[in-house]
Amino acid sequence: VNVTTGASQPWLGRPRPYTGMIVYLPNGFMSVQIGAARPPTRVGADFGALSIEEKAGYAETWYAYYGRFEVDEEQSQVRHILEGSLFAFETGKTLVRTVHLDNGVLTLRTVNLAKGPDGDTFNQLTWMRI
Repeated sequence: VNVTTGASQPWLGRPRPYTGMIVYLPNGFMSVQIGAARPPTRVGADFGALSIEEKAGYAETWYAYYGRFEVDEEQSQVRHILEGSLFAFETGKTLVRTVHLDNGVLTLRTVNLAKGPDGDTFNQLTWMRI
């Protein structure tokens, strides 16, 4: 979402529809899986039989990490302390999100703004409780 204009772009430029799951457990562990529209599946394919290009196509449409979480009610924030990620460079990082919960709909928004050619942006994801 562009801070100045309010215009939004697809999640990381990936094609719709999006699907995913975020899980917060009572013991302080969490996990997130986010997927975009997937490339067509080749009949009879398994991971070992996929070409590098096919594997890259699937990786381009998926994002996942897991770790611990902490809630800061005063700041309306949650911290995701990553113990593992699809992107190894994220392991060990803490991702901070503002939190808004309303009637089973959880909205998480990045607190750090990204600098882009059209101005500052933030990511916002909306999750529905099932």
